[in-house]
Amino acid sequence: MRKLSLILLPLVFAGACGDDAPLPQTKRPATPARATNPGPGGKAKPSVLVLKPKVERMYRKDFTAADFQPDPTGDANRDPFYSYLVTPAARPGQAVPVEDECQDRKVAEKYAYNDLRLLGIVMRGTKNFAMFRDPAGVGQVAYQGDCLGKDKARITEITPACVRIEIRGIAPPGAPAPPAHEDKRCLHPDDIEIQ
Repeated sequence: MRKLSLILLPLVFAGACGDDAPLPQTKRPATPARATNPGPGGKAKPSVLVLKPKVERMYRKDFTAADFQPDPTGDANRDPFYSYLVTPAARPGQAVPVEDECQDRKVAEKYAYNDLRLLGIVMRGTKNFAMFRDPAGVGQVAYQGDCLGKDKARITEITPACVRIEIRGIAPPGAPAPPAHEDKRCLHPDDIEIQ
């Protein structure tokens, strides 16, 4: 054990000192990766130390002070601990940006919600949709989660007979928005809804 450590000690120090010369490759016997292998009689014998080859000079980078400067674009000095895909949470005292749910899901945005007439409901598993007609006589197809008209009335549920809609109030200048209320449009408003 002592002879083996005396032989390997100079090799370890040569690799740790930053010498760019590659380490000599020696043939190593195939041994398991355990620290000790029990021999006959229960005594433990040491296994061979496996050294990793050094990274070649052409793949190394010499760091400068500019490598540690912040980079808001993330092109030159990307911070590995910062996600450029997820919006960071707001700090205490900082206003939270409100995301518009209707940004990319607007249907018949030229007209008011009350001007749209429900024509039909199509049930297709998870992709149910409702068909509305606008005042110009054009048909509009809306899925669950879409927003109807200028009022941004969001469809929350489509059932075989009715469409449930959440209407959010518009905030007057300098005041909070009124609470949202729910509305329901049915194909046959006079019928009794079966739960």
